[in-house]
Amino acid sequence: MEANANSGLAIQIGIVTLILLIGTLVTSVFDQRYTSQLVYQNALQESEKRFRSLIREMPVGVLLLSPQGNIVLSNQFAQDLLVQTEPELEGKNIFSLPWQFLDEEGNPLTEKMQPIHQAISQGKPVHNLILGLAQDQSSQLKAWLLLNIDPQFNNLGKLDRIVCTFNNITERKELDQKLAKSQQFLNTIIENIPLAIYVKNVENDFKFELWNKSSEMIFGVKREEILGKNIYHLLPQQQADYFRSHVLEILNHKKAIDIPEFMIHNLAGNDLLLRTQKIPIINNQKITHMLCISENITDSKNTQIALQESLEREQALAKAIQRIRQTLDIKMIFSTTALELRRVLNCERVVVYQFPPGLEWRIHRRIRESGVDIFI
Repeated sequence: MEANANSGLAIQIGIVTLILLIGTLVTSVFDQRYTSQLVYQNALQESEKRFRSLIREMPVGVLLLSPQGNIVLSNQFAQDLLVQTEPELEGKNIFSLPWQFLDEEGNPLTEKMQPIHQAISQGKPVHNLILGLAQDQSSQLKAWLLLNIDPQFNNLGKLDRIVCTFNNITERKELDQKLAKSQQFLNTIIENIPLAIYVKNVENDFKFELWNKSSEMIFGVKREEILGKNIYHLLPQQQADYFRSHVLEILNHKKAIDIPEFMIHNLAGNDLLLRTQKIPIINNQKITHMLCISENITDSKNTQIALQESLEREQALAKAIQRIRQTLDIKMIFSTTALELRRVLNCERVVVYQFPPGLEWRIHRRIRESGVDIFI
């Protein structure tokens, strides 16, 4: 009996010991899991702190939104731009803020047209979008923003949050607008200047890339018909070869040249006298384009020739009068007159008739009787 009792006691002690060991083992396992979970939570919290600290210190505006568009986090850059503190922004819906988004033309965007709404509804990112920001539709533009929106999803593929980042590009946008105005002003001058201005691409078979209104009038071809083509589509072969030879000369010497006079036959069928300057455009020590300026000097040249001929006639006439006055011999006077008139009129012969007395009156009478009012 005593042996059986001792045996039963030993079994009970063994069971209790086993239970204690199992309990210790279970406790140890749970303790390890709890410790691991605690370490994970601490690491997650530390990561969240670093994430928030990084966002707050970023030199761009950052808004962290919930799937409903509520502001979860904002940094100092965003708060300064929106003129609100972090407590004022936190929890607010992005669409309830007193700000109006504008497109690049300055037109206000409705809520459904806003890129944030589209990113939430479609779950697609938006990158490098330029938007204007105004307090309301009637107020002046406050800033131009370069906006990026990135939806983020959880492991189940559901929208978890939206990260909005934006840069203030107001200065760059204003500079772009000033440059655009300057370019428009320059284009207006080029288009309306009374000189043919055209540009050839040296690296692309000398094809035309610029053709102003005066070029259309002088060469008789529209802009849309000549851009992308070269001189051989514009002038006859011989004239085109002449112009091409000057281009090759410029490429060899890298200096502008002046062609004082050159007659062309344009596509409108007119013969024109042009004065042309060809100027190389050098980029990175290499000629990439050729700026050409042509002036129609046909009228001025004709006027110059007419004035020169008139001057020569006046000088010849004055000389003839002077020589006539130097003699009283009628034959010498007639001879001198014929010679000088021949020079003045630039003709082969000049004949001077001498009529007997009274013949002049009879000829004049016959002419008057025939109805022609001519005096001899």
